[in-house]
Amino acid sequence: MGGAAVIRRDGVALTASVLTHPRRAALARRLADHDAVFTLTPDPDPDGSPTALRTALAAWSSVPPEATHHLVVQDDMILADGFLDRAVRAAAALPDAALSFFTLWDSRNAGAVRLGALAGVRWAAAAGEYAPSAAVLLPRRVAAGFTAFAAGRAGAWPDDILLHQYLRRAGTARFVAVPNAVEHADPASLAGNRWRGPRRSACWLPADPAAKSEESRIEGMSALPFIKYGKALCSVRVDATRWHDVPTERYLAGLGVAVPAGPPGIEREVWLTGFALGAAARADRSAVVTGRAVPDSGVVAAALASIGPGGLCHHRSAEDIAELRAPLAAIARRGLDAGAEHRPRRAPARTGVTVVGDAPLREFVARGLRDHGRGPGGPAVVDLTSAPSGTITLTRPGRAPEVIGVGDLYGPGCPPASPFGAVVFAAAMGVPHTVTADPGALVRPLHTEDLVTALNRILGGDPAVPDPPALRLDTVVRAVREAVRPVPVTFASGASDAGTPPDGLSFGLRTYAQWLAYEYSPAFPDATP
Repeated sequence: MGGAAVIRRDGVALTASVLTHPRRAALARRLADHDAVFTLTPDPDPDGSPTALRTALAAWSSVPPEATHHLVVQDDMILADGFLDRAVRAAAALPDAALSFFTLWDSRNAGAVRLGALAGVRWAAAAGEYAPSAAVLLPRRVAAGFTAFAAGRAGAWPDDILLHQYLRRAGTARFVAVPNAVEHADPASLAGNRWRGPRRSACWLPADPAAKSEESRIEGMSALPFIKYGKALCSVRVDATRWHDVPTERYLAGLGVAVPAGPPGIEREVWLTGFALGAAARADRSAVVTGRAVPDSGVVAAALASIGPGGLCHHRSAEDIAELRAPLAAIARRGLDAGAEHRPRRAPARTGVTVVGDAPLREFVARGLRDHGRGPGGPAVVDLTSAPSGTITLTRPGRAPEVIGVGDLYGPGCPPASPFGAVVFAAAMGVPHTVTADPGALVRPLHTEDLVTALNRILGGDPAVPDPPALRLDTVVRAVREAVRPVPVTFASGASDAGTPPDGLSFGLRTYAQWLAYEYSPAFPDATP
């Protein structure tokens, strides 16, 4: 990148790259013509397997020595007015941080951006998920560290997951712009993401209304309400770097909020997401706002307007989404107002419970039971130690220990040890996989959220125990490919007669894939599964 243009201001020396492919030459040239600071970085192997990582590494490894910060933008992005000025101001205000100028409307970070909009800040601390990489700025030393880290891991994970892994390991602070400063033009994906549907910003305004300062930010949020795959979810903080996604109604129950019943559908999920945002913005005492925060009605409106489309993007056309955007935005606003005004009432404490077992699953189950009012340290004991073998043990005062069958447990907290768990892991990574087990072998998938619900009922006196249906392994594998990512999967035996997956399995598989990608420990393998 010798001879690249540099923007110098406020102690920042900024250089920039546009990642491009020959099929996107016109898009890339549009950005390069925007400002001389943009240098085109072409895919070094345009006929190779579809991945953004090759080109990203070429850009990050070519940062000129005079640069303090480097900006990488994908060629299919639309820049807000004053984008480069904002990038320089942001680098000066947050010189050691990784800064993302875009995040998808159905991501955990969309929840962070929406809370940032409600708080009136310019930056929101990023959640623990993939690092949004469509337009990202890194300090020079961070770019060098990421290049060294990712170079030996090509083919293991997509570039945004690898960047997340590196930044978490390096302890680099990460923030997302409020509002987003770029939007996705949404041409056909070259990196295998067509199955995701429209991929748009969580909060986009082409003309940024804010003042010139980039100092204000929100950090420390304990919960991030968002919507994905048509379901209202809330990402709750486990510790400084780890999160669990739970149903929004369960999160609200943990706050003491009994949500009124309503008909199922996207309207209710959008309302729930708005309600949870209002409740979290009002009640989250962990969140810390730094700098001068001034909410802007246009930014808030843009953040709310993306909730409904984010919930629909995987299974509705762009035309349908555009038609529903305004009415769903109004529903999100009503939910927000209701959540902001609601005053929770703590339900009477239920019988407490002690949960034992390996940390990730133990944490998820204990948090779930706590949200149901069953705090830690009670006389009942749930022992999850044998869960990988298909059973758990419940011990209650005055009763003999009860061994409860849980089938093939999957979801947050579960390593990918089962035959279909390994397929979910491969699909999350986007790599082919060979299944050595018999395709006709019967499995009984039980999601960890369903386990929490069942345990709460049992502890409340309901004698019913989990009874997951038996499914052919190849049917579950088909569901993984349809729900997570359509990676090539073969059976070593060669024969497969997969049936139609049952309703409800897809959503659980998707949440499992996300947990494996973002939170699984030993977290970040250097090779494919």
